[in-house]
Amino acid sequence: MYLMAGAGTNIPELLTISKMIGKRASAMYFGMITVCAFIAGYVTNKLLMPGFSPVLDFDRTSNTIEQVNKMMIEVPGWGRTICNLIIIGYALVALYRYVRGKMKAHK
Repeated sequence: MYLMAGAGTNIPELLTISKMIGKRASAMYFGMITVCAFIAGYVTNKLLMPGFSPVLDFDRTSNTIEQVNKMMIEVPGWGRTICNLIIIGYALVALYRYVRGKMKAHK
């Protein structure tokens, strides 16, 4: 239920749904997904908490994280700056095209 609530309540999903079924229906959809997720979580906690012991082995997980950290590539600060500038450039180009299209539509 939580995975469905997360995917069903992100902003792009809600915008797409509101365009397809309308704002009122998408607000009802968001409300029902949220309420159902909370109810499912509450019932799950009530069913599992008396004597619940998680299956997750933290030693194994910690070892896996250490192995993954060894394989990660550390990008220097200037590399991150270049990547940020590229993303900002893409956003500015998209904004320029959007504004240019709106200006042509008003002429």
